[in-house]
Amino acid sequence: MERIGPGIDLAPPPDGSLDDIWKSADLGPATKCLRDRNTGEMYALTPPDLSDAAQIIGLDGTPTIELWNLLFAPESGFDHQQVIDREDFPTYLRSSMNMSLIQIGDGWHPYAAGNISNSDSDRFAAVQALEEDPFALISTKQALERYQNWGLLDTFVKRTNSEQETDDNRVSDAHQALHYATVKSSNDFETESLGVVAGMPHPGDDLVRLWAGLCGEPVEITRSDDVDVEKSFGDLGDKIYQYFAHDQVVQAVLRFGRDETVFENGGATVYISTYALPDWFEIEAEFNVQSRELEGAVLAKLFEIFQQEDKPDRALRSITKIHELVNEDDRLKADPSKKGVRDAIKRVVEKDYVTTEPDRGKYSADLYRWDGDGEILRAKDGTTLLHVQDDIHVLQLGGEW
Repeated sequence: MERIGPGIDLAPPPDGSLDDIWKSADLGPATKCLRDRNTGEMYALTPPDLSDAAQIIGLDGTPTIELWNLLFAPESGFDHQQVIDREDFPTYLRSSMNMSLIQIGDGWHPYAAGNISNSDSDRFAAVQALEEDPFALISTKQALERYQNWGLLDTFVKRTNSEQETDDNRVSDAHQALHYATVKSSNDFETESLGVVAGMPHPGDDLVRLWAGLCGEPVEITRSDDVDVEKSFGDLGDKIYQYFAHDQVVQAVLRFGRDETVFENGGATVYISTYALPDWFEIEAEFNVQSRELEGAVLAKLFEIFQQEDKPDRALRSITKIHELVNEDDRLKADPSKKGVRDAIKRVVEKDYVTTEPDRGKYSADLYRWDGDGEILRAKDGTTLLHVQDDIHVLQLGGEW
């Protein structure tokens, strides 16, 4: 073995110095052996025996060519032909698959070791309330196990047909839920018209370093100044990371609505709760699910007052009055301070659905009123939500609004 980078030894080394020895041992150019010096573990890459094949065709919508060449064509490389240009892919999804994509996350959400977001139950409730149906779900295996333990699969996820064959790799045979490791090339959800892809798979640094090492290249991890990119693994390392993270999210999205019966009946809608998507992937809409208790209480009161009054001017209220009304409501877990109400008002005023009338009140106080098109949604678990434009506010916190 020869060292090719920090902590990685490889045989045969990429300089070709051991090729004759390798061939004399009856080992092909795709067979690699790698040692992680940090752990002492060794890995053997043994490609499938395709010696009887006259030709190899690989089908992959999100290919990482270096990995295909590593395993199947180390000497000549694949002749890569892209059927759909990346800039045309959004059109393909809309026109050929009749698919609508909606972002419902507010971050990357790398779900490693089952570290799911505490807001996922609210996001699931929002999807179910908007669509009025349970959905099929794809996430990481450990995230699905956590959802099952929390009862979220029973509450929100579509149940399997009792006669349907189930996969031994599924976390739950009772629900339409798959984890990322099982979705590529899967048609289990081809007739599902409503799906959720929750969080992203998160390959660790060691996995990226291992596969780059098998390709004969070292990985130098550097921190990035870009707020959307935590770190960089170099040119090849970044491609490998994208493959194990972003590309798997794309593959999960593409599992839904593949059957022509879905296309003919309005197409599929897929909600995605992670920003881990390639640049060429296009989202049609984004919903922000807000779970702040006091902000939800303030909005609920403004919305309630607006519905009760027959004229908009009669729905105006000062911060003092809003604080009084919210404070009288025993559904909040704790009594709010006037400053807390003022801060909540400041946040919602930035939205188009709350209007400020400066100096209209007593002693020149600013007045506020609801000024948006909103609707109350209720999920089947009892969660009450206020849907306004692109925002969905959770209003049930300690009681039903």
